[in-house]
Amino acid sequence: MESIIIILYNILITVFFILVLPFFSAFAKRRRTVLKRLGLTGIKTDKNISPVWIHALSVGELTAVVPLIDQLRNFYGKNEIVVSVTTKTGYVVANNLLKKKVGCVFFFPFDLIFSVKQVLKKINPALIVINETDIWPNFLSIVKKKGISIILINAKLSRTFFKFKFFFKKLFLNFDVICVESKKHKKFFQLLGYPEERLVITGNTKFDFNAPLFDLKRIEALKAEIGINTNQKIITAGSTHKGEEVIIKEAFFKLKTEIKDLVLIIAPRNPLRGYELLKLFKNFNTALLSKTKKITDSKDVIIIDKIGILKKFYAICDLAFVGGSLINEGGHNPLEPAAYSKPVLTGVYTNDFKRLYETLIKSEGTKTVFDAEDFYKKALSILKDPKKNETMGKANNDVLNSNKGAAFNISKVITQCNY
Repeated sequence: MESIIIILYNILITVFFILVLPFFSAFAKRRRTVLKRLGLTGIKTDKNISPVWIHALSVGELTAVVPLIDQLRNFYGKNEIVVSVTTKTGYVVANNLLKKKVGCVFFFPFDLIFSVKQVLKKINPALIVINETDIWPNFLSIVKKKGISIILINAKLSRTFFKFKFFFKKLFLNFDVICVESKKHKKFFQLLGYPEERLVITGNTKFDFNAPLFDLKRIEALKAEIGINTNQKIITAGSTHKGEEVIIKEAFFKLKTEIKDLVLIIAPRNPLRGYELLKLFKNFNTALLSKTKKITDSKDVIIIDKIGILKKFYAICDLAFVGGSLINEGGHNPLEPAAYSKPVLTGVYTNDFKRLYETLIKSEGTKTVFDAEDFYKKALSILKDPKKNETMGKANNDVLNSNKGAAFNISKVITQCNY
């Protein structure tokens, strides 16, 4: 039965790849990415070293493994760690964050037998670490057959896995060890049929996020760089999606009637949407960050259309909104503003970080908003009350600090693994 499923899977994925390949080939940039994901280009490693290979899907997952990489550097040299990503944005951010820390950053292969074997041959890993649930049948099967140790970290399960229990049980059994966040998640994997002795409760490395230090002098310098004076209030809305900005705009318009010099810094999840937001906020005095080195005059709205710099705008804000949550996108990681002790607003759609948001909301450092009116009322109450602002920010930061330690725990699992 299992072999039939794998055969059908390979037929389907091969046919699908053949059908979409002409569309990739039509664009030069896409074509370069395809070659890299086929394992034909883009991999340069020391052939004399069998490294630890760490994989993270995109930016959010990548941020979560950076603390782990920092821990592993206590045991391994730079060339003994390599990192793969799936998305182009993740690739750009990985190179910016990890260029000096790891031997190579490359694209995770398509789940075609040829491309998986090509990449494994070039990397020749001693151990593979997969973050969260970016798991693929061919990849896992080939890695297992080659006798390469493989670990799943920050592991979590959804109801979908139980709907296809037979298939996913076989898939997860390819992992030598699964590192889970809590007893609850350990129980889920046991119910799926994964052996208890191969499950380790380590916590989640997302909580090990270390915020770059922004002292008062640096905060004031950054504000001056974007035309904001020291006394102005700032809302930073990060990782927003189409459909959310309209709601934020309506709330911001009402907030400006109460706080005249309020500034909105907004960073769309897709930075290419910068011009779209420029049109949306045309009734305000608005600036697009990529089009100016320094903003000299005061703006109502500043649009961040660059990758990898959102955290510093969380550092200078008085209130953060984390996007992907006012529309059904699953929400995004709120730990960056929490690391800077900022109060956080979120929409109701936070399934991708359900437990985390539940904890933050319970601590009263994060509040849920349902629409523009609710956003306006809750934002106003926080911005008008310095004591409330401080208390909420501290509550978020306390949640972050009390859950740290996963990177250290997982690094112990990796270094003790027999490979």
